[in-house]
Amino acid sequence: MEDPKTLDLIKELVLRLIAGPSSSADLSHPPADFPRAVRFAMRLLSSRISPSAAPDDFAMAESLKRDLVRLGRPSDALAIADLLSKLSAKPGPGSIRHLWPVLYLLRSLSKSRSPAGHPTLSCYTALPLDPPLPRSSRKPLFLAKDGDTLREIALREYAELVRSDSAVPESALVRDLLFIAQGIDGKLIRYNPSSDGYDLPDSLPPASRTVARRLCELGWLFRKVHGLVASRRLVGAVAQAFAAGLDDELAQFYKLLAVLDAHAARPAPEPGYLSLRRLAVWLAEPLHRLRLMAVLADACGRLRGGAMAGTAHALARHGDPAAQALVGRLLGRLCAPLFAMVKAWVLRGELCDPHSEFFVVVAGGSALWRSGYLIEPSMVPSFISPELAGRILRAGKSINFLRAWTGGLEEGGEEEGELEAMVDEAARRTDRRLLELFNGEFRFREHCLAIKRYLLLGQGDFVQRLLDLVAGELCQPAKMISVFHLSGLLESAIRGSNAQYDDADILGRIKVRMMAEEGEMDGWDVFSLEYEARAPLDAVFSGEVMGRYLKEFNFLVKLRRVEMALVGVWRKGGGLGRRWQALRSEMSHFVNNLQCYIMFEVLEVTWAKFVEEMEAARDLDRLIDAHERYLDAVLEKSLLGERSREINTTLFDLLDIILKFGFAADRRCQRGFCPSLPSRGKRKSKQKKRPQPEEGVEQHSGRTEELETIAREYSTSLKKFISQLPAQRHVDLKFLLFRLDFTEFYSSIQG
Repeated sequence: MEDPKTLDLIKELVLRLIAGPSSSADLSHPPADFPRAVRFAMRLLSSRISPSAAPDDFAMAESLKRDLVRLGRPSDALAIADLLSKLSAKPGPGSIRHLWPVLYLLRSLSKSRSPAGHPTLSCYTALPLDPPLPRSSRKPLFLAKDGDTLREIALREYAELVRSDSAVPESALVRDLLFIAQGIDGKLIRYNPSSDGYDLPDSLPPASRTVARRLCELGWLFRKVHGLVASRRLVGAVAQAFAAGLDDELAQFYKLLAVLDAHAARPAPEPGYLSLRRLAVWLAEPLHRLRLMAVLADACGRLRGGAMAGTAHALARHGDPAAQALVGRLLGRLCAPLFAMVKAWVLRGELCDPHSEFFVVVAGGSALWRSGYLIEPSMVPSFISPELAGRILRAGKSINFLRAWTGGLEEGGEEEGELEAMVDEAARRTDRRLLELFNGEFRFREHCLAIKRYLLLGQGDFVQRLLDLVAGELCQPAKMISVFHLSGLLESAIRGSNAQYDDADILGRIKVRMMAEEGEMDGWDVFSLEYEARAPLDAVFSGEVMGRYLKEFNFLVKLRRVEMALVGVWRKGGGLGRRWQALRSEMSHFVNNLQCYIMFEVLEVTWAKFVEEMEAARDLDRLIDAHERYLDAVLEKSLLGERSREINTTLFDLLDIILKFGFAADRRCQRGFCPSLPSRGKRKSKQKKRPQPEEGVEQHSGRTEELETIAREYSTSLKKFISQLPAQRHVDLKFLLFRLDFTEFYSSIQG
């Protein structure tokens, strides 16, 4: 249709159709409504409207001849048949390739002629004078199956076009919509805050109203996105980067609107003019982008930092490549400051986060490594895994730890590249330096061995010497014991054993500790040793860890105390009687096997495994985890864990019964029933004072009854303890069961 010759022919044809009987078809002086008729003709020719008849040349020729015969013109029918045969047979230039459309056009024009013989559009001459139809009377148009109805439909559509042009000019509507797309009210269309939408003029036809309503959504979305960018709600580096990314996308939208505004300034028939439909096509893609930007604004507007980046990353998982590209551009902008925070943290240990946008936060704990810095889970973006977040935390924490105790780490280069590779390289460098410091200057392994020797009773000569010295003091009530005196005895035990050759720094860390008193307690119940783990070793040996060591120490000391009580009974000889010695032997069997299990199959085995894990550790966190597993294994295998509360109660009841047995044996010897012990009273003569027969019989029967009671309690508790051992989860406790019941004596009794 853009060919000038074709356009001139169409104009001449339209002029001849609309010219009156007395008018001449002069293109230099066309009628006033000629431009509208030309636009309508161009619209018809560009549309998909077509006659329902099949394109059959022979059928069309026969129809023409029948019409002429019906009108009483048989000679003209013969002439038409002769001309059609000549046109069909003529080859080469001058032939008609599409004969059927030409015949159809001629037939339609012949039917539209007036009785005077001139072509006219009588309905068209009355169009400008008709008032606009009310909206309620407008009905949908249906395409009929014959040519006459098709022409009438086209003319009615043209009449509707003329009425719409006379009500709201298309150019004014397009101009208003361009303003609406920028968030500015137009002359015809204005924003209504109460309804949160745009009000359209009532004179708009349905088709134009639908297109305008869809384009008004663009303005509503623009107001939403631009309102977030211009507001002060976005606080922080990441939020400001997100606002800058949205602003860049709006800038591209502004460029498109500038181009469309230039096209809207062109008049209607001129090529390139901007119609309402063309505007809708041009703004279809920006409408899609603004919808996605509005979704991002709603989802991220109230978030900050890593949470905002994680939400944007989740929205990037979209099946539309255009949506992926848009969210990817915005995600790159808002992740830039977050990446800068990660880089400053892992390379220099600096936490540049004034608006709390980073997922590493200062916890403010006294222990720098354990509670100085923590991860805020809600601020970790979804594209950073928990493992990577942990490495990021550890890298910066290691730098600050080294800075606190050695003056800092040698500055590395400014790594570039992917985030994970940069974090791995920085963490590897800091972890290696930190472990070298712990194993070298801080002597971590030597301190672990010292705790094993002195708190877990691995230094046998020192432990035996200490218990021999403090046994007399600890038998007194707890209120009468002096800590200073016990500290002096501790120094004596060190000087009287091989511990004196140990390092002075290690020996200086061993202290006497008296626990809080609860009611009537003796010295054994409150006495303990502690190992002073000064910083930076408190990163591993925290207060909670040393408390668990203290729990194990008290248990081992109680075992030694029970063993000493049984040894004391054995030293009293046979004066106690065979039943006493038999029960002592049975108790010694239990205590010795339990003590061997604890010292060898628990402490030594777990220590060997801990040494292997300690050598394999590549960072301080793994070293701490290895030590935690070591201590947990010691407590669980010693029946001191959280899952062994029931059997732990039974075990301590057993130990208390054995101590009760030792006290009963002491009382028996003190009252004269043990000839191996001399009388403690001052004797004025060499003759010993013997008890009266009646008194001795009463005391002997009382002691026998007490022994039987202790024997029954011990037997019941031991059977209960052995029955509870198979229910324990730890597999190593099977060795203890085998040690205690290797002859299956207790199993046969229970069976």
